[in-house]
Amino acid sequence: MVVGHYQTGKSRLVLGKNREVPGLLSYSIRHITQDFKFFLSITVSAYEVYTDSVKDLLKVRANAKPQSLDEFVMRGWAELVCLPVLSDEDLDLLVTRLWSARRTLPEDHQSSGSHLVVRVVVPSPLLPGKVGTLHLVDMAGFRTEEDKKNSSQSADLRYINLTYKTLYQTLSGKTPDQPWPLLRLLHPSVFFCCIKLADKQKANHITLSNFCRKRIKK
Repeated sequence: MVVGHYQTGKSRLVLGKNREVPGLLSYSIRHITQDFKFFLSITVSAYEVYTDSVKDLLKVRANAKPQSLDEFVMRGWAELVCLPVLSDEDLDLLVTRLWSARRTLPEDHQSSGSHLVVRVVVPSPLLPGKVGTLHLVDMAGFRTEEDKKNSSQSADLRYINLTYKTLYQTLSGKTPDQPWPLLRLLHPSVFFCCIKLADKQKANHITLSNFCRKRIKK
């Protein structure tokens, strides 16, 4: 899970940009396939959570209509598109599709406008019928009070307006109006916190790269 200020490179940490600049998604899938020396029948699903709706990011755009949070909670992952990842080329295509599909609702959603949740399902090569599941979460960015003062009222309505307080409340299940389907994804978790500094996106990505070199084989 990646949390932090808005426009600090959180999506870049999760998705990466290309094969030369990978994110957690690429690092993770390549690590899994490297361990087993071949690409398994890995499938990936992804959805975007807005204030009151959920969007399947891998649906064909013409059919990619958001559904309400209540509908998603009832149906869950079952109706989301699952994209197979069987090669490096498939992985590159997946990253491209996710970038092109993010925040493309009619309103111009910004960095703090939505959460991204990507699910990677890996079948066990040793236990038929058994699967492992990895969730990667790119949380909406925090905005400071100064950021809010400098934004228009119409723009402000499009933000999820996540703060450290509402993040805690969301993760602890104390605010039902927040995107609480994320609660089911949190155990166990690794958190990356993106800070707002000069050259912040570059610094945050270097931190990720160093972590992955030590913990995840490239």
